[in-house]
Amino acid sequence: MTWQDSDIDRLALLTKEQVEELKKEKIYTSLQLLLAPSHLLEKHFGKEELATVLSMLQSQVNGFYRILGAHDIVRVSTGSKSLDAKLGGGITSGQITEICSEQRYPRTLFCYSVLLRFLREHEDARVLYNDPSTKFRPEKLCELGSHYYLSQREILDRILVFRPYNIIQQMEIFEIYDSNLKASRNKLIMVDGLGDFFKFAAEKKNIIYHKIKAMENFMLRLNHLAAREGTIVLLSNSTIERFKDKTIVPESDKIIGESIKTNILLHRREDATWEAKVMSSGESCSVQLSLSEYGFGDTI
Repeated sequence: MTWQDSDIDRLALLTKEQVEELKKEKIYTSLQLLLAPSHLLEKHFGKEELATVLSMLQSQVNGFYRILGAHDIVRVSTGSKSLDAKLGGGITSGQITEICSEQRYPRTLFCYSVLLRFLREHEDARVLYNDPSTKFRPEKLCELGSHYYLSQREILDRILVFRPYNIIQQMEIFEIYDSNLKASRNKLIMVDGLGDFFKFAAEKKNIIYHKIKAMENFMLRLNHLAAREGTIVLLSNSTIERFKDKTIVPESDKIIGESIKTNILLHRREDATWEAKVMSSGESCSVQLSLSEYGFGDTI
């Protein structure tokens, strides 16, 4: 008999009282418990307790995942009320949000400020910082953190930095996530660039083909993890000018575009302000922003 067929009586995490209450709800097996509606489970478990139980159940089976309801969605402000409004409330969990710019500084500052807001708003927040480009600067993050009333310890103790040096190591991010963040309720993954090993130089065709397939696999798995776990995922990326029509687009857009739910393209205007072009679900809109040493905000 597999765990999916087993009675909930066998789950060590449940008390006898909880088992009896769940049976009154016609929940008799572990699989029924995993797939039960959230509103029903919240009658019998606290939020942290429920997250622990479901995480344990989900880790033991392949192919069955809970999709978070709207009440479980986490949003983090970008620092701009006008941009948050275009994003439906801010950066949203359960999907990949891509932050793009021609220069590295604006998108890094944008992502750092979102990360710090996330840590400030959730005491149990954990961050996995994927740094294939070796550009992560903890001293800069801690310097910004003082403006969000976060101490150095509050920041660094909750961030796990992973620095892969080849494609094989890059795929280890999913094992690291399962070992270190999966049990946490509020989680954020920051992928700081696709890495030099995902870029395509003048190489043999078969090497380029395998790199493309590796990138597609990585993005599909990352997208699946975000949706399955309700995790916030930020991808920092460069922009390029498309030769055909001179349009500015994210790098490797044709390869990774299907996995991206929302794109935010940051562009410096001639009047020294910034513009954020938001592309989501086939629609696009633009917001004018100001940039300071603390991050982006609304123009006055």
